[in-house]
Amino acid sequence: MIYPSLNYQKPKSSYGKDEEVPIVVFYYFKGKKGKFSTGTVVRLKDWNPKKELPVLKTDPNHQSKNLQIKEVEVTIGKMIEQIKLNGLIPYPSLVRVEMNRLDRTKEKNTKKEFDFFLLLDEFLKSVVINTDITHSTKKTIYSIMNQVEVFIRDVKGMKFFEVDNLDEQFIEEYQWYCVNEKKLSNSTIHSHFRKVRSFVNWCKRRGYTDWTLPKFKVQLGENDIVFLQRDELLKLFQYDGFDFENEGHSRYTTEYFTDDLMGRKTEPTTRTYTNWEVYKDMLVFGCGVGCRFSDLVKLKIDNVKYGSEEDPSEYIRFTMTKTQKEVKIPFNTLTLSIYKKYSSGKTINQYIFPLTPHGNLISNQKFNQNLKELSKVIGLNRRVVKKEYVGREVKSGTEVSKPLYEVISSHIVRRTFIREGINSNLPYHIIRTMSGHTDDKVFQGYFNTLTEEIEKGMEKMFVFDLTYGTSKDSKLQLQGETSKDITDKIKRYRQLLEEELISQNEFIQLIENLNL
Repeated sequence: MIYPSLNYQKPKSSYGKDEEVPIVVFYYFKGKKGKFSTGTVVRLKDWNPKKELPVLKTDPNHQSKNLQIKEVEVTIGKMIEQIKLNGLIPYPSLVRVEMNRLDRTKEKNTKKEFDFFLLLDEFLKSVVINTDITHSTKKTIYSIMNQVEVFIRDVKGMKFFEVDNLDEQFIEEYQWYCVNEKKLSNSTIHSHFRKVRSFVNWCKRRGYTDWTLPKFKVQLGENDIVFLQRDELLKLFQYDGFDFENEGHSRYTTEYFTDDLMGRKTEPTTRTYTNWEVYKDMLVFGCGVGCRFSDLVKLKIDNVKYGSEEDPSEYIRFTMTKTQKEVKIPFNTLTLSIYKKYSSGKTINQYIFPLTPHGNLISNQKFNQNLKELSKVIGLNRRVVKKEYVGREVKSGTEVSKPLYEVISSHIVRRTFIREGINSNLPYHIIRTMSGHTDDKVFQGYFNTLTEEIEKGMEKMFVFDLTYGTSKDSKLQLQGETSKDITDKIKRYRQLLEEELISQNEFIQLIENLNL
């Protein structure tokens, strides 16, 4: 039996004649009852279930409402017949399953043709519950996609926007807007397009669209890769002015972290550090391990493999949060010393580095903020250039060199690790294995060719002694060293480069144009 009714939310007697009540359709079968929404409501005075068309003409929308009721009744009837044809018993619960499946199909088909804004809302909901995405990445996705939404809705004035409209014209318009109106750097714009591509791919995987975001190209420009040199790393490691045990530490900080030594049965059962002491040690340790900050703060004692008679090797092993790839990093002098300092007295389930006074992991933002201050005190003053490009122009002020302590951040950790591997003549495949890179293009973005490397390379190229004899047996002889003139030129060019009077490309061109 299939019939329409009202879905009362309170006793019927408590309703007034002008109150609206949701209309539903009931299906009874063998003592079981199913209730199905029609998606519409009616005032009590406009309702008469005994009539073939229960919504009376006194309702301004009686025709559409009666059609909605009839559509649900017919759909239920079709579902019942289909279930019978499949050799099953049409219990209301099974009809409910089929109705839900039909609703999902309708919703999917609707979204396939329509609305960016509707799909974006669902995409962001899926981001929230995605356990494979870090909290900081979720915040970035939200921020970027909200900016894209503002551009489409407010700047373009679009209240309705299909995913298929994320085409080359959109890319051109959005890039122009970011450069000329928002003054965003090219690297930021590139990040925006990557998130838009992730959104489109999500829609495609869900079957909401067949569209693929066109390829986008944002000129990122040349830039120096900032890393810590060996003497700077050693300077950080040896500096003890921030240590809790140093009586003068209060000149710099009065914030402290305390470790509970759960593995120690005798006093002391706690150990205290200053926050700058911990941040400094984390920086050095990270450079020796080459991990991202999100992995660094989560390292536990259990991530360390100790040596044994069968296998004397000792290393840190962990699964990278971003890629889910396991890496193993052998200890070195710096990392082993710092590990011993923080691991003593702890159980395997405790973190290597202490938690904040509130029991949380140290945040990247707090780490970077303090890193700049403590690096200034230690004296990381080497001048570096970190240009930012807006369109084809260098962002004003970014072409000027700055002291290292002004630009240092947690990103320097992986760059330092990779540069140290290159300077130590490790094969690239070994460095990539330890850094966890699977893409060579991404890997190469962590380092660039140094001036010193170019000079050393040139010392081995085109080195000839242009001495010609008078006999027929005279031959061009190889010379063991670069001539003094060429050496002087290279030094002069290098000085121009260091004084920023010529660019890296101009320096390379001058070297190539030497008349060797």
